[in-house]
Amino acid sequence: MTQALLDLYNSQLVDYNAALDAKIDAAQNKNERTRLGACKHLPAAAGELSGDELRGRLRIQRLRLGSILKDRAVELLRHAVPGVLRHGRYSVGLSYAEIIDILRQEFPECQVTPACLRWYVSRINEHSNDLGTAETGLPQSRPRSRYSTPR
Repeated sequence: MTQALLDLYNSQLVDYNAALDAKIDAAQNKNERTRLGACKHLPAAAGELSGDELRGRLRIQRLRLGSILKDRAVELLRHAVPGVLRHGRYSVGLSYAEIIDILRQEFPECQVTPACLRWYVSRINEHSNDLGTAETGLPQSRPRSRYSTPR
């Protein structure tokens, strides 16, 4: 069990440190850059970390990588297929099944479902309502698809 967690931790480490590097580059002051730089991790060997410490580091990695997954999902939700209009006037986006397939190719360990994507859409709509704008940036129509989760 611990070896599987260690392998997962080390496999996500490159993406985690790359996300931190992007945050460090965007940081405004030196204190913020120093604080973020201290969060970077090195690959761990067997027996080097306790099980609890390894689980804690995995939670931190998932939190940082989860924000990357959410940003990519929102980007795909906002994507309108160029040149395709439904009934001659409504923009058409990708179906949830296509978005999930793309996300699972880019993030193999993710567990995104159509319900997650609908939650992101509701947050986008809620945010646009808070701003008082009618434009959400989302396509007006999506192809219907049946998506079954793999067992």
